[in-house]
Amino acid sequence: MKKIMRPYNTMEDLNLQDSIGFKPSAYIPSYVYNGNSHQLDAKDDEDAECRFKVKDNELKWNMSINGLNLERKVSIAHPEKLFGACGVASCAASLGMGAICISSASDRLEAFKICTFEFDTRPLDIKYTLNLSKGKYRGNITIKTVLYLAEDPSGDERYPKQKGTILGELDHYVVDLFDDQTLFPVYEVTSDDPAPWWVACNWNDIEDDPFISEYVAIVINKSNPMYEQLCVKNEEKFNPLMLAEVMSAAMQTIISKIRESDTQWQRIMSNVTFAEGTIAYMVQYMRTTLEWDFSSPECIAKSIREYVYSRMAIT
Repeated sequence: MKKIMRPYNTMEDLNLQDSIGFKPSAYIPSYVYNGNSHQLDAKDDEDAECRFKVKDNELKWNMSINGLNLERKVSIAHPEKLFGACGVASCAASLGMGAICISSASDRLEAFKICTFEFDTRPLDIKYTLNLSKGKYRGNITIKTVLYLAEDPSGDERYPKQKGTILGELDHYVVDLFDDQTLFPVYEVTSDDPAPWWVACNWNDIEDDPFISEYVAIVINKSNPMYEQLCVKNEEKFNPLMLAEVMSAAMQTIISKIRESDTQWQRIMSNVTFAEGTIAYMVQYMRTTLEWDFSSPECIAKSIREYVYSRMAIT
């Protein structure tokens, strides 16, 4: 591969990554629902460095509906080394730190400004949160923390002049999203009803009502003896095979309910664009993005189970 020739130096050219003392903390994932923040799990990938998986053990988070917040702290012990004759910008410049989030599976790129700083800013300590858009990401995301030129009034020819010029990468992570492990809300109740679980279908209009527990959900009965096998927090007795079958049957029930209306079903099967976050949007997402076979009830049942069992790593 040919080396890219630039009229200015980057952090990589000057080997500044270690000397500036960049220290990041781990990302802390969370989401907001009804005004409250709920923390998610971040599990490092044992087979790859700088990669972690986001997972909700309560099976309530949905990336498409709730989005994702990633909180982090970073510090640069010697930011002054980025400026001047041995640096990437003049001493009169302002540098910026930002994050670039890329998802090829979603054909999506977002850029976030984290902070700006100058020659006399030392040490640099910053806490920030990346708010990833709901309904925009699936699969995995690569997050690059970069250094860029915010402004340089000096006119010094040794340094770049264009605002936004990337001057180096501080680090990068791959984030695996488990937003589709459950495709609609799950909540628990304590009930005398003998059923271990059921589906709540309380919508009025699938094109207007959002895909949240108020309108559609799996309801798990904590009073039923089967609950200990459906509770993911019960490490000894939790049965992922049973939960996978409950999720599959519940999804099948939802789709069958919608199919009762010929008008609604034809719109789901068409190329109509629905408002993001609605029930219609999510069901069409299952058909188009997840490629579930909606051609017959038998095919629906089969493709749902193929998907759910695969996502829950059940073979």
